[in-house]
This record gives sequence, C-alpha cells and structure tokens, in this order.
Amino acid sequence: MRLSRYILPFVATSLLCAADEPAPAAPAVAEINQRVLALENQASQQIAERLAILAFAELTWRATHGDPRDGNDNHFALGQFDLFMSRNIRENSRFLSEVVIEADQDGNTVVDLERCLLAYRPFSELELSAGRYHTHMGWWNATYHHGEWFQPTIGRPAGLEFEDGGGILPVHFIGLAAEKGFSWSAVELKLIAEVGNGRGPAPDPPQVSADANDSKAVNLAFSLSPTAFPDLEFGASFAFDDIPKFTGNSDFPAHGELDEHIAGIYGALQHGPLQSNLEVFTVRHHDPFNGTTTTSRTGYALIAWRCARARHRDLTPYFRADRLVVDDGDSYFGSTDDRTDLHLGLRWDMTSVIAVKLQGTRSTYTFANGDHPRSSGVAVQFSGRF
Repeated sequence: MRLSRYILPFVATSLLCAADEPAPAAPAVAEINQRVLALENQASQQIAERLAILAFAELTWRATHGDPRDGNDNHFALGQFDLFMSRNIRENSRFLSEVVIEADQDGNTVVDLERCLLAYRPFSELELSAGRYHTHMGWWNATYHHGEWFQPTIGRPAGLEFEDGGGILPVHFIGLAAEKGFSWSAVELKLIAEVGNGRGPAPDPPQVSADANDSKAVNLAFSLSPTAFPDLEFGASFAFDDIPKFTGNSDFPAHGELDEHIAGIYGALQHGPLQSNLEVFTVRHHDPFNGTTTTSRTGYALIAWRCARARHRDLTPYFRADRLVVDDGDSYFGSTDDRTDLHLGLRWDMTSVIAVKLQGTRSTYTFANGDHPRSSGVAVQFSGRF
C-alpha cells in the first residue's frame, strides 16, 4: 500500500503531461501528392530509359511524265508508318524491333515485322545477334532502314530497293549475325558474318518462317576507317546462296536451281556538311544444270552538302545517280528493266523532327528490244519522326 502511494501519483502525473503535449501533425495532403508525383516521375523515367519508342511517317506527292510503266501520273501517296522500339536489357544486351504499316498496290493495309533483333555482347567489340535484320551489304542498307526521314533523298537507290520494290539485293536476313571490331593505331576494322534463310524461288517475299531448301545464305563483310580521318569509311561484302527452282507465275518466269554470288564494294564520307557515297554491286547467277551464267550490276553515287541556316533549319542540296543493269538472260529477276536515274533535290529540315524534300528525277530505260524511253518527274515529300 505504501508503494502504491508513490506509483499512482507518478502514473497520473505522466498521463496528464502526455495529454498536455501536442500530437504529431499528420503530413499535409499537398506534401503527399508531391511525393506521389515524384515517385511517378521517377518510375516513368526508369521506364523511358529501358524502352525507347519512335515513330516515323511520310507523305509524298509525285508527278511523272513519259514513264513507260505508268505513263503520266499525278498522285499523293501515304508511305510507311514505321514504329521503332528498342531497349537495353542490360549493359551487354539489347533488343530492337521495327514494325511497318503500309498500303500495297491494291490499297490494302499490310503490317510487316521488318526487323526484330536480340543482340548480346559477351565482351567488348564483339556483338552476337539473332532475328530479322538488314544485311551488311554495302553502306546504305546497313545505315538507312525504314524511316524515310533519315535518308537525305526521296527513296532508296534503284538496286537497293526492298524486296517488294524491285531491288536485286537480299536486303533482309532471318538468322544469326556476328560483328567484331578491331582498333589499331592507324585503322579501325570491323568484321561481319551473317547466316540466314536464303532467297526463295522468287525475290519476294523473304523466307521468314521456313526455307525452301536446306542450304543457308551467308554474307561476309568488312569495313575500315583510317584513325586519322574517321569520317571516311571503306568496305566490301561477299554473299553466296543456293536458290531453289521455280515453276513460274504471272510476275516471274520459271527457272532451275541457281548458285548466287553477290559482291559489293563501297566508300562513304561524312565530314562536316559534306556527305558522299559510292557503292557498286555484282549479282551472278549460275545454273548448274545447263551451265549458263548471268551477271547483273547495280550501284549509285551520292553527294550532299548541308547548309546550316539556323538551329534545326538546315538546307541540304543533293545529287544522286542510280544505275541498274539486269542481264537479259537472268529469269530470276523477271521483267526488271535496265535503268539510269538522275535525282537532283533539296532537303529542308523545318524543325528537329520534320523534313521536307523536293526532288526532280530524269530516268532512262533500256529494253530488251533496244528501245531507250525516257521519263521525268518531280516529287515533294513530308517526313517526320515522333
């Protein structure tokens, strides 16, 4: 009882003192909202760092006169809508894909998975990749993909058109690739090896989910750049494939099995406002059954000069000459005609994401009967990235 005399007053006094102390204030609503917003922004930034999404689109107006294929023409064309996605999974691995939505010649909407690639770097300067990719045949095909905004000109060189556009090169592979870089005091060297499904019985479409024969197409390439002048690059490629025989259709005539060999060389210069490119390719088809060999050639030369007027408002005049010569005895390319295209144009970068190109074209065709019809045209293209 004596102990309770002292304990009870002490407890009561402690409770009264605690009641007199102010309770800790609850966080203000505005402060909570700021914290939540900061966390959301941080999460959005982390997602953006992991996944990059870009879109490219273009609209082209074109008028031609005397075209032996289409005659006189005047039309607008909505080009490819290109959705590009990439992500660095880790420091040594990445993923990218390129999905293109476009209209075919009948106006039907077509969706194509143009590139889908998983790449891994086991150590510095070596990259291994698998999927669908653009072959390292020359400089243009490895540099410019499906967004016309990137290209200095309207359209690709005649021989480097995509498979469904009349080009004579296999610009896509579905398979594996390896790329290794070497650095020395005088030169930078890069070696590329690619293996994938070969060409089908006809040039288009590429063999995405199957291969018509067991042999695989192989492309070996290299590029080198002087260390003292890294803006200059030279390179070459050599590809070989076995093409299966074809019974023919309305677009391409019948042919037997063909051994295909493709050789190409290029030089590319990008120094300050100057861009200059030169590429040449030879496509040889050999029919082992009857012993015939055909040789087709293509190439282009480009020169462009960027005149900087203000930030994101550059003017770039350019000139490009294309040459495509298809052997008359080569039935694999069907009715592809020899042609020489001269393009003179001007690119205006209205903003950092929108470009307008004006291009005039003069084409000369060579038919098997010896005729040389000529056509002329003008085109205006609006392209952008978003």
